[in-house]
Amino acid sequence: MNEQAKKLNKAFVDQERASFPLYGGEALPLPDHEFHKMISVNTIYFWEYPLTIFEECPRLLAYAKYGFCLHGWDDVEQPVIQASFQIADTQTETEAIERKDGSTVERTFTTITLKA
Repeated sequence: MNEQAKKLNKAFVDQERASFPLYGGEALPLPDHEFHKMISVNTIYFWEYPLTIFEECPRLLAYAKYGFCLHGWDDVEQPVIQASFQIADTQTETEAIERKDGSTVERTFTTITLKA
């Protein structure tokens, strides 16, 4: 997955506008207060330690505003609560996306904005 991301974004990587560091799933290898926004799309259910990752977010953000696109809220609700986040907003939308075989499927997703 990491190599694929580097290959698909080669121009940005070459210009040092994007990087894809590997890490052990706990402490994120990124500098403090580096980001203004964070988003996660279809990834949280892969996290072995979701509470640990959520607890890393305040360190990484320049100010306390969090935006995560979540897939499978049931999988992350408890870590969000344990990390003392509050739900600032939720928005549910439906979009038509093209599959690899060329067919179209409608996908409903919910964006949940969290704040400390």
